[in-house]
Amino acid sequence: MFATFLGCVAAALSSDPVQTEALRAADAAFPEPGRVLFDREADGTQWALGATYKASLGTDGFVYVPFLGSDAPRNRPVRLRLASVTVDGVPLDVDPGQRAARDGTDLVLDRGGFVERYSCRLDEVEQTIVVDRIQRAGEVRASYVVDTDLERIVAADGCSTFACADGHVRIGTAIAIAPDGRTVHAATVPTARGYDLVVPSAFVESFDGPLIIDPVISTGTVTQNPLRDDVSVDVATFDGGSFSGGDFVAVERAFSATDSDIYIYRVSSPNSVQGSFIATIDFTSTNWSEPSIAGRDSADDLMTVAVRGLGADRRIYARRVASLGAVVELPFALSNSIESYEPDVGVETGGPFLQRRWLAAWTSVTSPLNTDIVIRPFTESGPADFPYRFTTSQLPDRSPSVCEAAGGTGFSDPQRFRVAWKRIGSFTSEVFLQEFDRDADAASPRSQVGVGRQIGTVSVSSESATTLPDGRHPYVVVWDSRDFVGSDRDVHAVVCADGAAVGAPVNVSEMVDLVDERLQLNPDVATDGAQWSVVYEQRTTSLSNGSIVLCSGDLAGTRLGLGERYQVFSPTTGDQVAPKVVSRYEGGTALGETQAFAAWTNRSTPSRTEGGFFEAVGVDVAGVQYCDAAPNSSGRPAWIAAYGDSSTTSPKTLRVTDAPPLAPCYILTARDTNYVIGVGGGAGNLCLGGTGFGRFSLALGPIDAGGRYELVVDPTAIAQPNGTVAAQPGQTWYFQAWFRDSDSGQATSNLSNAVAIEFEL
Repeated sequence: MFATFLGCVAAALSSDPVQTEALRAADAAFPEPGRVLFDREADGTQWALGATYKASLGTDGFVYVPFLGSDAPRNRPVRLRLASVTVDGVPLDVDPGQRAARDGTDLVLDRGGFVERYSCRLDEVEQTIVVDRIQRAGEVRASYVVDTDLERIVAADGCSTFACADGHVRIGTAIAIAPDGRTVHAATVPTARGYDLVVPSAFVESFDGPLIIDPVISTGTVTQNPLRDDVSVDVATFDGGSFSGGDFVAVERAFSATDSDIYIYRVSSPNSVQGSFIATIDFTSTNWSEPSIAGRDSADDLMTVAVRGLGADRRIYARRVASLGAVVELPFALSNSIESYEPDVGVETGGPFLQRRWLAAWTSVTSPLNTDIVIRPFTESGPADFPYRFTTSQLPDRSPSVCEAAGGTGFSDPQRFRVAWKRIGSFTSEVFLQEFDRDADAASPRSQVGVGRQIGTVSVSSESATTLPDGRHPYVVVWDSRDFVGSDRDVHAVVCADGAAVGAPVNVSEMVDLVDERLQLNPDVATDGAQWSVVYEQRTTSLSNGSIVLCSGDLAGTRLGLGERYQVFSPTTGDQVAPKVVSRYEGGTALGETQAFAAWTNRSTPSRTEGGFFEAVGVDVAGVQYCDAAPNSSGRPAWIAAYGDSSTTSPKTLRVTDAPPLAPCYILTARDTNYVIGVGGGAGNLCLGGTGFGRFSLALGPIDAGGRYELVVDPTAIAQPNGTVAAQPGQTWYFQAWFRDSDSGQATSNLSNAVAIEFEL
């Protein structure tokens, strides 16, 4: 069972299997890089990203894109093209075929007779023209053509400001510098197409050395949000290589409403949730969104898959972050068709060394009313095969999820990727599952594993190291969907193996039994090799003020049982949304590594990324919770959980929490279920049915001051009306706590929810 770890120190684990200490997360765990970043495109165009701008230099000129706020409707670039340089009216030779280059923090373009140099600082760019040799005296004139839709405002000194409601770009005054250090003001002369920088002839002589002209370009004060908003996140983890392991976060960060960039951070220590900046996947003016990442164990490979483009022209691209954060390869396309989105990626673990692969899955639009799921295997060098469109129904298939890591870790198992997705019907939706080998060939038949109304997010965990009774390794698929009556959203989970469900789905929202929480959505799931953690976004019926919560458990028979009911995982203020979770086990660590990590978006102003750690305690869960309990005088419904194995011989611990302190309590049991509201005139709901009600009345005892009651049950002596009986293999027994309570000062009785134990040999 997962115990929450948040903030800058690690909590000491209690010997108590369900009581854990939650610590605060940092408000701003993933800050801006704090330095100018550089990248390049396939055509040689060089890019720079500062705090207040992004800029590029190519054969077609210099482009300055001011940061005008994340909520600016679009980018408003200013393109400067140096059309000519003349000395005494005679043009210098211009070589248009040269590629731009980077020299430290400068972007450089050699034009033959002169050089364009752009020195990139965090908050401005110094534009420099270097004329190598002046062959004659006379006026030097550099003519620029400006292309922008910003409004041009010419100052008295001739300098230009290009402005809109969100901010402006200012091109400052220019200074000419002679080889001997003499300087003079270079006049800015507005022209119909741009402006000229003019060095007076009196200053220019025939001298042996360069003449330098250097105005400064900067972004003016923005009128909207001055910081960049984080839009979405994904997480991955792995060990080894120059990274020396760690947890990694991909952050989609908005530059404008139509231009997001992807940043990669590393969180190397569970003692701090402060992420160190590693790399950017892309910060050109092309929009990159919906990042998904996966890390290769014992290697330096961190792969990012994302959507590139906008609207109908959206394609899936990948890019690798290599040793020590270097982005060495250019991005490459995975999708051939346009209108592709919702990508997810998983990595092969334990396969042939240097031959490992990733598998990407995404949604592809096939018609205005239909979408399919496409998968494609690839390596660090590019696609390994053609895209495989493996859903071709007449209904929309969407929201694919790929297991974080294929195959097992710490045990021998076929290398299989697991892909889950939803199919949207007219009245109901379905969750499907299929397994694929490393070449994206089907390794199992397609299987329906869940049904719901308006299914939202789907997620599939990696394979566990534990085994089912038949020896197969299980994994878990989770999703959220609306109730068939009302507007509530619940999280559901099902245990699967070999591409099919092996048990019935369980309603996780009902299992945690918090009747005052009505919307639980956007779940994600991870395994530590033995148990599972489910994180999700929770809010009331209002669409604001969401929190990230955690519940965890392991196999109870063939279903997921909860050992930890509910932990608020986002103690900061704001509206927390869309959590992602990964365990160290899924990143390649052998069974026994307990650390896991989650991150989410806090939609405050500006939106930011937050994260936290938790780790496994290793408690066996023997039962599956069900049924709704009524709130009691403690303010919450009482909750019951069963711990131990599923055998018919070893004792099971039944623990009740959130019950009224110091009230008398005992356990009821039966072989059938029921649901009776306000049973016997009390405040509780009866969840047991049938005729063989048993009462462990001899174990009547007080609830402690913390609202807990505990009973150790011997499966060979289960209470029944005429004595005790022994549980038999294959039987399911149901347990519920009864206790005294008060309602508005009046004495009454109440009940917890219930837990089902499926006994095995």
